[in-house]
Amino acid sequence: GDLIIGAFIQLHKAYLRPLQSDTYQPERVHVQRKPFFRYYRHYLAFMFAIDEINKNPQILPNISLGYQIYDSCGAEVRAGSGTLGILSGTQRTISYSSTDPVFNDRTQFPSFYRTIPNEEAEMDGIVQILKHFGWKWVGLIISDDDTGYRARERISKGLSDIGGCLAFHILINDTFCLDDFYESTVVETIERTSANVIVLFISTKYTFAFANLFSLNQMPRKVWITSSFFPNTFYFRKKKIETTFNGSLSVLIQEGEIPGFEEFFSTFSPNKNPKNELTQTTWEGLFHCYFLDTPSLIRTVPGAKVIDCTGNETMSEADVSVYGNHNYRVTYRVYTAVYALARALHNLYSAQPPANHWDKLQSLKNKVKPWQLNASVRNVSFITNGDTHSLSQYGDPPVSFDIIKWIFLPNKYMLKTKIGNFNASNGTHFYINSSDDLFGPHFRMIPQSLCNEPCAPGYRKSKIEGKPSCCYDCAKCAEGEMSNST
Repeated sequence: GDLIIGAFIQLHKAYLRPLQSDTYQPERVHVQRKPFFRYYRHYLAFMFAIDEINKNPQILPNISLGYQIYDSCGAEVRAGSGTLGILSGTQRTISYSSTDPVFNDRTQFPSFYRTIPNEEAEMDGIVQILKHFGWKWVGLIISDDDTGYRARERISKGLSDIGGCLAFHILINDTFCLDDFYESTVVETIERTSANVIVLFISTKYTFAFANLFSLNQMPRKVWITSSFFPNTFYFRKKKIETTFNGSLSVLIQEGEIPGFEEFFSTFSPNKNPKNELTQTTWEGLFHCYFLDTPSLIRTVPGAKVIDCTGNETMSEADVSVYGNHNYRVTYRVYTAVYALARALHNLYSAQPPANHWDKLQSLKNKVKPWQLNASVRNVSFITNGDTHSLSQYGDPPVSFDIIKWIFLPNKYMLKTKIGNFNASNGTHFYINSSDDLFGPHFRMIPQSLCNEPCAPGYRKSKIEGKPSCCYDCAKCAEGEMSNST
């Protein structure tokens, strides 16, 4: 390509997994060696966007974009040496998955942008759900990291603003599942709490610790509200998890459509596209076959039946229904991240002094300064499939989330129903479709989650020493007194 785009894309499943040894390393990351198909779809969306841009003379006429892709593994401890090296330098970075608000610091990260809102917006969406249903006595389970601590502070404050408080908060880390006593304490806390609503806000890398806790223990019926990590748990399809979280709610980034991608996706095959190790291992996993040039232990087993991959198989032949339809969330952000950079390059190319194409291209490659590209990305605005995209002064996109209800079916399939949305781009807009069966199968009506029932007329709240602020006694008003709230 005339211009090369570097991309850190998560291609493999990665999470913190405890090791039972004296040399345990807290940040030891377990990486699933087979590519995870949901992430391979991100890779295909990136390729599709590059191909689409290269064929569009209205964006970068007679200029071809090339790319180099690196696997982030989804874990900062693995990607950090590469990614943070880019972030701390002069390279322009547009992320499709980094939600840490630390990147909003323009002093430290003047060149960082993203097409996914930062995680504080997601926390605010959860607070809006609690406010909407009047849930003021809430349990909170968080990961033992900056994301979890940030969630505890922000959700606790949001509850306080509506007169609520935390019934308990629990930390999940990558070692607690080795501690039977702590695990039993966690389970007992959940079983004994009077709160009917529990919020789960943990980092994706702690998915294994989450699965260990909830797959081994049957939890009481509660309304569970989860952060966007939750779809990653579908890799651990366990009966107790499905029972506990049947009917749970999640706040997920808004879906987006990618016109033409479904056809590209369904007809994609190794023989029609550059064959690489990633595609080969993905193909072998999807079609349960092996390429002749791929080393495989199974070929050395006497009598083993080995199916050879032809390379002509297409995605339309694989059962990928479990990964959802062709309305995308994170995949769409990969697509728009590529377009954001392409549009910024288009604006710089168009701004070059009048000259022939090759002179303008050389000027773009050799004379444009990093700060000019930074300014172009910061001011970029474009439309894809009717959606307008722009970035705030902090490098964030407009805040828009869907509120999803999960139903797990006996046949190992699940229903994902959109029941509302949360938009904080121009003021806070929050909507719930009250006509839906919001709380089945565990509840028929909106469950209450209060530390105390409201005081009856003629009674006032009386603080209980040592109890949270939303827990109180109801004391009879003295003669001449009147309670101004219940």
